Amino acid sequence: MPPHRIRAKPRPGACSFCGERQPADPLLSAGEAAICAACAVAAAEVLRVDDNSLFRSLRHLPPAEIKRLLDEDVIGQDHAKRVLAVAVWNHHKRLFNRAIRGGVEVAKSNVLLIGSTGSGKTLLARSLAEVAGLPFATIDATTLTRTGYAGRDVGDIAVALVEAAGHDLELAEKGIVYIDEIDKLAALPDQDPGRPDIKGAGVQRSLLGLIEGRAASLDRGRRRASANDATLDTTNVLFICGGAFNGLKGASSRDLVEFGLLPELVGRLPVVVVLEPLGREDLVRILTEPRNALVEQYRALFRWSGVELEFTPDAIEEIAARALARGLGARGLRAVMETVLLDEMFELSDSPERRRLVVDRAFVAARLDASQVCRDSRWRREPREAFSRS
Repeated sequence: MPPHRIRAKPRPGACSFCGERQPADPLLSAGEAAICAACAVAAAEVLRVDDNSLFRSLRHLPPAEIKRLLDEDVIGQDHAKRVLAVAVWNHHKRLFNRAIRGGVEVAKSNVLLIGSTGSGKTLLARSLAEVAGLPFATIDATTLTRTGYAGRDVGDIAVALVEAAGHDLELAEKGIVYIDEIDKLAALPDQDPGRPDIKGAGVQRSLLGLIEGRAASLDRGRRRASANDATLDTTNVLFICGGAFNGLKGASSRDLVEFGLLPELVGRLPVVVVLEPLGREDLVRILTEPRNALVEQYRALFRWSGVELEFTPDAIEEIAARALARGLGARGLRAVMETVLLDEMFELSDSPERRRLVVDRAFVAARLDASQVCRDSRWRREPREAFSRS
């Protein structure tokens, strides 16, 4: 019987938790309850683990609740959110049971997200880490070079994770890393075998050790590793990789290898999720529904300068349509909003008068097409009393 479960009817003089008593094990007792030394040590470990913010944050969050929290920040991609919710929940269970029991070693299930630019890969990973209460680090794979060559290498990922954890190594070793643009590391079919591949397959090989759980040096100023270097054990770090994979035939392991990923790397990313492309309705929801929706962000910026910013429904539709036409998905929304509101933001100032700016479809089209100037006619000064105080 596990030491943390209390027996219904312990034998007289026996431990109330495990029911056993060895002659060498002294008992601590209070009334009819008693605990042996072995169970006392196990209980102390449970309390130590329970005090950690990682376990405290996820103790009462099953996958369905994790997905519900993800829904507050991420629009659409329901299947991906379900997969990630299960992945982080299993990550938590693996860490918790490893800490207090040992026994069966459960391998971690790293994740590969496949989706076009602006489909929400980075946002999904970042939101997942926030829900889990884990340190989160992200890095662009295109900035990495093979270890030993000039430029950033995979060791910088470990450094970024430690910094995200506030330099708490123990917490960093349970964090989440998102590696973006992993598809850009595909091995080139025409690579000269006589020349080292320092950007593609070479970086993939360097990533293998980090993802599988080797110790990564944190002393980035040294050209050679030293036995005294501080290290980060990445055995329990959950890795999420993402990329567009343009031209990928399918999402099977064979397809990924044919695309240019090393078979060893594919094997260390067992959970593969293909994200759905975002349509206009998805972009409209992204503009208005999330907790930190773009429309609300810009309304706050204007409100701080005494301006009430309003968007008509047709303006929202037009912004979404223009962003979709740019082919940048959700990432294109902010660029469109900046273009639409640039002139007005340039002229913002803290004024004693409360003003209102109404943005409709014609306003959006005029700004984006640069076909007419309607800035002055869109401002309407109104008495300060007409607006409630923020």
